[in-house]
Amino acid sequence: MRLSNIYILIFVLIAIVLPVSCADIETETSGYATMRINLDDVSHRKAARSRFATATMTTSDAKTILAVLVPSIPCESRTATTGLEYSRSLVDITTQSAQFVVPLDTNIKLCLYFFRDEHKLNDFTGGAITPDGFGQSGIFTIDSETNSKTVSVEFWAISFSDVTFKISSSSSAGMVTGSSGSAKLNSAAGYIIETKDFTITEADNSSKSVEFTNVAYDTYSYNIDLQGFIPSNEAFNVNSPNELLDIKLEPNLVEIEWFSFDNLTISQVGSSPYAVAGGTVVLNVPNEHKDNITQVISIMQVNRVGGSTIVDVTPPIDIASWMKSEGPDNVTYTSLFSTATQIPLFHG
Repeated sequence: MRLSNIYILIFVLIAIVLPVSCADIETETSGYATMRINLDDVSHRKAARSRFATATMTTSDAKTILAVLVPSIPCESRTATTGLEYSRSLVDITTQSAQFVVPLDTNIKLCLYFFRDEHKLNDFTGGAITPDGFGQSGIFTIDSETNSKTVSVEFWAISFSDVTFKISSSSSAGMVTGSSGSAKLNSAAGYIIETKDFTITEADNSSKSVEFTNVAYDTYSYNIDLQGFIPSNEAFNVNSPNELLDIKLEPNLVEIEWFSFDNLTISQVGSSPYAVAGGTVVLNVPNEHKDNITQVISIMQVNRVGGSTIVDVTPPIDIASWMKSEGPDNVTYTSLFSTATQIPLFHG
């Protein structure tokens, strides 16, 4: 556990006072107004009453404050620009004020992001910079007759987690060495936070671990894409210093009609009452699917006609070990096979 990445979750009430005179509101025919909002941070007045105050970041600690005006929806943990916001602005640290384009007679709220370093407004477009603190207001409305408005927000420091995706196959055949894939960490709204590419090595046959560090406590989803497997997507919560997600991928199975057999033979083993089966297994893959074939994990079974004896025949796992030829419509893979165990012989 790396305590350096962990901060205690703290809630401190901040009152944001929005004194607005008639001259401050410029009403437009589209139902919007340009409004300058003045922030009155009262958290320092509550410090003496809070035993957590020394660990709490306030607006006076921030060198940059990003304020985003949004509909009545949950605030994002990232600062990336989305199509769900009305306006965004940097708060003037000296005057504690910012100007917004505000929709009139609409339920809205403020999402605030606090940073200990100096940034410009365009720095936050891609959402790559992690805030040092968050804030959000309750839901409020502004109309053309509004002269003043007081909005309270909760301001809190951030807790971080190290999140590990443990990726494995649901099949006992595992994953093929050399296969490439990607792991994406997404926000709750579906925006990509970070992408990590990976390659399966010999040591990764049973599982592959992909780690994301400094992930703020929140709700996320992942996208895992690995050659030979069906892509996986699922939502999850981050609420502890270390999170481990066990992700089992389903193999992307080939169509059974792509398989056929050549030169199938059954030979008695010496003078014993047993035989072995062998031949060539043929896999014809349509060209539109050829790039997706990386491994064969099927188990072929041989059974006696009219009987119940079943013997497993397991072809090679890695498709790279098969013979390959390309035609105008298909890519053909061939491989020799034989029964892993002997087949009992019966008279008749």
